[in-house]
Amino acid sequence: MNICPGCPMYKKMGFIRKLLPVVSISIIALALSAYFAILPVNTPVSPEHALPVSYVTPEAPQSSGNVHGYQDERLSAGKILVATEKLKGPHFARTIVLLINYSSRGAAGLVINRPTDRKLYHILPDVKGIHKVSDNLYFGGPVARNQITMIIQSPGKPDASHKIFGDIYISSSIALLEQMIGHPKPDQKFRLYFGYAGWAAGQLESELARHDWRILNGTPDILFNKSPDEIWQKLVPKGITI
Repeated sequence: MNICPGCPMYKKMGFIRKLLPVVSISIIALALSAYFAILPVNTPVSPEHALPVSYVTPEAPQSSGNVHGYQDERLSAGKILVATEKLKGPHFARTIVLLINYSSRGAAGLVINRPTDRKLYHILPDVKGIHKVSDNLYFGGPVARNQITMIIQSPGKPDASHKIFGDIYISSSIALLEQMIGHPKPDQKFRLYFGYAGWAAGQLESELARHDWRILNGTPDILFNKSPDEIWQKLVPKGITI
C-alpha cells in the first residue's frame, strides 16, 4: 500500500517508528529489574549480571513519609553491623556491614564479607592499569548493583574521597582508582564493592530492637581481613545478646 508523505497515516507511522526504540529500552529495563528481583543473594553474586558501572557514592534512602527524627546514639558512619544468628533473610544472613551514612533520615552501608569470584579487570576492563590488579570485586548489597564504591585505607586523605573513620575513606572516583593503580603506595589499600545496603528512616533502628545486629567499632583489620569468608564466625559468638 502506498502512503503519501503528507497524509495522516504516514505521520502516525513516523511517530511509531520513533517510539519503538523507547519501548524497547523500557522492556529491557523491566526485564533487568525482574531479573535482579529474583536473583538469589545468599551466595556471592556474579557481577557480570550487573548493569554498566557508574561511580555514585551510596546515600541513605529517603523516606516517603514523615521522618521519625530519632537517631540511635550507638550508630554513626564507621560503625560495623554484624548480623546475629537471629537474622535469617537471604540479603543479610551472616553479613558484616560497614555503615557509611547514618542520620534520622536513614542509613547506608556496604557488606564487606562477600567477595565474588570475579576479578576487577573482568568488570572494569577500560580502567587504566586494571590488569595489574588481581583483586576480586565484592558484593556490597542488594541496592543499586550497577554502582561501584571503593573503600580505601590511607595515611592521608586521597583526592575525591570522604573520610569514614580513622584512616578509612570512601570514594566513587575512577580517576582516583587509576591513580592508586598507576602509583601504588605500600601504606595504601583499597577494595571495590558493587551495590550497597540501604535502610529507610526507622528501619535499621527496628532491626536493632529485634536484636538482628551487633554493633562494633570499625577497624581496618575487619575491613581488609584476608579471610572475609571466615570473619563472621569470629565476630559473632553463639548466643550473643545486644
